[in-house]
Amino acid sequence: MARFPKGCVKPTSSCPGCLAWGDFRGRLCHTCYMFGRSHETAVCIGCWRVQPLKWEYCRLCWCQARLNARTATGMPTVSGEVTTPWLQAVRHQQLFFVGLHYRRGSALTALHHVKAREASRRPPPMSHSQPRTGWRQLPLFEQVPRDFGRLDPAAADLASPWLAWAKHLAHQLTEARGWGRGIRFAVNRGLAVVLTGYVEGNVIRHSEIFTPLRALDLRVGHVITVLEEMGIFLDDEEPFFERRLVERLEGIAPGIAAEAERWTRVLRDGGPRSR
Repeated sequence: MARFPKGCVKPTSSCPGCLAWGDFRGRLCHTCYMFGRSHETAVCIGCWRVQPLKWEYCRLCWCQARLNARTATGMPTVSGEVTTPWLQAVRHQQLFFVGLHYRRGSALTALHHVKAREASRRPPPMSHSQPRTGWRQLPLFEQVPRDFGRLDPAAADLASPWLAWAKHLAHQLTEARGWGRGIRFAVNRGLAVVLTGYVEGNVIRHSEIFTPLRALDLRVGHVITVLEEMGIFLDDEEPFFERRLVERLEGIAPGIAAEAERWTRVLRDGGPRSR
């Protein structure tokens, strides 16, 4: 993000992302900058601007949807509770000042603290072990990839013994690694999504859950940690080195590309000594 030289004061301006007016360093306000780091850029179906999108809507449309929801219900509404109908109902944009939607001490922040305190008072989950079945149907065909993007955390199978075991392991990891309240809540939601309908013997792949969990703003890495503890996770993600190597060698003559690839791998992995 662009910065003004030390000693220079950036004039008050409008953020090109959310159109908020105020004092901020760089081209974008801090919230839009962080929003853009975790979301892909495309055309927003609400305002038709090319912006980083969450569920096909830009941050400006999300702010307006939250404002409409609070006005209609009279209750502060957090991001996860803004449903699709509120986003689809956005027909105009009420501009605001930088930091207005996330100011310290607001009702929105207070609601987060109340929920966190309520979660901290809940007793730890009951001790559970790995579910055991007397028999199971062996797969006739290779496992068909599941579409986790169509699952709703609110419709999760909370009675699943696999989810109960996962929550027990998540609680143990929380105590051992010091995960915060927000992480614990997000991990439990993510586990509810990926373990709904789980059958013993199935394998949950990185390529299947990464995009759906990111779309729900859930902790992908922490959920994977629990799934690895359960022994039901397969990391099929292509290594960054391989992706980067393909990108750098694209368009180079085959003879040169082959030698450059071989030399790069020797520099990275080593090789037999030769004259």
